Amino acid sequence: MDDWVQGNGHRQALPPPGTGRRRSLIVLAGLLVALPTAYLLSVGGGDWRPVATAPDLESEGVVYRTGLQVFVVHHDQAPVALSARTPGSGERVVYCPFADAFQDAEGAVFDRFGHVLEGAASRGLDRLAVRVRVGVVEVDVSTRVPGPPR
Repeated sequence: MDDWVQGNGHRQALPPPGTGRRRSLIVLAGLLVALPTAYLLSVGGGDWRPVATAPDLESEGVVYRTGLQVFVVHHDQAPVALSARTPGSGERVVYCPFADAFQDAEGAVFDRFGHVLEGAASRGLDRLAVRVRVGVVEVDVSTRVPGPPR
């Protein structure tokens, strides 16, 4: 009866002593190398700069960073980063909270998301990649996407 309980054919033979532990250590060592490498590769690429905390952007609506010459606009789906220079002429753009619009010195007017409303601008404000990581809004200043057409 003891034979039936211990070895009825449903159990597999035990691995040689130390095999399971050795395999676990090899897997652990592989993870210790692979995970930091994967993190560094995911972080790499682009010149990401912090702009604001997500709560600050949500409360202010629009944030401007002088050194980066970029506006970041709060949007329910995801923040939008806009260049603070008019396409073509390179004129400085300012934001008017009362009109909820951007304008340059030549009279070009852009809506909250950089689309041309009025003026001679050939297209909307250029966009920059933006992401939120651990509650901080970051902008990739190394890449610009041309603004939307008129």
